[in-house]
Amino acid sequence: METNYKKKAASLGLILGVILALITASGYAIDYTILVNPWLGVGIFLAIIGFGIVGSAYAKKYNNGFASFKEAFTGFFITIAIGIAISTLANFILFGLIDTEAATQVSELVTEAQLDGMENWGAPQEAIEQAAEKLDGYNHYSFTNLIQGCFGYIVVMSIFGLIIALIMKRKDPNAA
Repeated sequence: METNYKKKAASLGLILGVILALITASGYAIDYTILVNPWLGVGIFLAIIGFGIVGSAYAKKYNNGFASFKEAFTGFFITIAIGIAISTLANFILFGLIDTEAATQVSELVTEAQLDGMENWGAPQEAIEQAAEKLDGYNHYSFTNLIQGCFGYIVVMSIFGLIIALIMKRKDPNAA
């Protein structure tokens, strides 16, 4: 039974990765500014969590309605890790290999959005200027930055996965 939910979680991860890659490709094709829209970021975040919850739910489904914390978390983690990895690979192919000029333009938009966000949240001008200096010429789509972002995002999402696994776990009262 264990392998079934892991296979299903992997399938969900593939679907998630393709959806995330298509979102990026659509934003690339339509208008770069879409890619830095905070609401798109929130939507992507919620989609990843949603897919992770479904992956966790499959652990219960394939175990007759019962799942240990480990099984529930594993279903979540496999789903989100594969999805985020595919999305990262798609971003690297698109912005790191195919169109590096677009990577520069989108990185500038990301930097601008980050600095605007700091200003809107009332950050001191000195902190904004320091961030602007640090981000000047920063390429968000370099291989190293994409890999770091991928692992960082998986870690952050895993924290949510731990909470979801706590909620989803259910012991079999008949188990020894």
